[in-house]
Amino acid sequence: MSLYANYVIKNNISGVSLSNSGTTASLTTTTGSYLILPTETNRLYAVMVANLDYEEQNGEWAKQNESIVAKVSDPSVDASIGKIGQDKASFSIGEEYTYFIEATVPPYPTNSQNYIFHIGTILGDGISYVGLDTLTIKDGDKVLNVIVENGTIDGVEYVARIADGDNTVGSISNKFNEREAYVFSFDRRLLAFDNLTISFKSKLNNQSMACRGTILNKDITSNDFVLGSNDMLAILGYSHAYMNYTDNYLENLDISALISYKLTYAFTYKVQMDKHVLGDSTKKLGGAVFEIYSDLALTKKVGSVTTDIDGFAEFYGLKEGKYYLKEVTAPTGYSLLKLPIEIEIKYDESLVDSETGEYCGPIADISNTKISALPITGGIGTLIFISVGILLITSAILGTMYYRKKKTI
Repeated sequence: MSLYANYVIKNNISGVSLSNSGTTASLTTTTGSYLILPTETNRLYAVMVANLDYEEQNGEWAKQNESIVAKVSDPSVDASIGKIGQDKASFSIGEEYTYFIEATVPPYPTNSQNYIFHIGTILGDGISYVGLDTLTIKDGDKVLNVIVENGTIDGVEYVARIADGDNTVGSISNKFNEREAYVFSFDRRLLAFDNLTISFKSKLNNQSMACRGTILNKDITSNDFVLGSNDMLAILGYSHAYMNYTDNYLENLDISALISYKLTYAFTYKVQMDKHVLGDSTKKLGGAVFEIYSDLALTKKVGSVTTDIDGFAEFYGLKEGKYYLKEVTAPTGYSLLKLPIEIEIKYDESLVDSETGEYCGPIADISNTKISALPITGGIGTLIFISVGILLITSAILGTMYYRKKKTI
């Protein structure tokens, strides 16, 4: 704070309230210099200074009014998935990827009673944290230390401390209203910069959502946001109060907290197969076994499937990209496919289901040829030569047997 502000605090009145009307506040008082500090607010206001003095008007001294436009610095948070600036991405089940949270934390008012704020992440049931050792936290360009240990600060249990050298500047808890989460709590006075960056690794599990749906294009507010199985929420709050999380909804924002959030989406795809007789798609073929590879050389196997009696099979948990389906067992009575089938997973609005608004992945149309007796090729001359050959071989065998029998007698 400037020397001037210190002087105003020391020498001017305190405890005077302004009368409020909408977005305007006013006070009638004596001349002098005033430092205006909010006593109750859910915004972050800069220190305001007013100078009331007299000015000559038409040969007389008149007290002048002072108008001040309050300057507000709101917090903000931006979340990315996979890479900075990306809010939705597809991944294979079990594949590790990175979340990024960028938060702006402006200076607090001089008379703040609470300098603790929280940045939190809540992952859906289909997403798992990889571990605290994947966390990177930066205060500006300065990398802070994450010290994994259990403890308690102000009655709140934590699983790790955040330190700048030997000084603890925050803590990390792994619960949010009994739900698995990362909640980063900081003391604003101990941070050197206004911007924080947090990154950590996660991965999709077997409960992840297989489909890219219409929720991606929906305008979501804190009042109607449904926490699905593939969502992350970043929260920036300026009091000990959190957002009130109940069941599957985030609702009833605490008015004493400043909340900013950004949603990101992690999802996966599936490949579907329709197996039938070549030339007749109504005759389905079950029992075909396919191996799925992510490379043309067929060295990176991602799984295998078997078609059911209706010729249908599907494989969940694939990210966007090209895949190769190699038939290793053909349906009984049908020939094995010689070459792998290439299929590409890529979001295409023209393939979105008109009823559900979802795109879950491509459908591979695969057919087999029935195995039959090999035909005899060639003309009548070929048949004569074959017949004569068989006759000569038979005669030779019989002659040899007769000669050996006669010689024995």
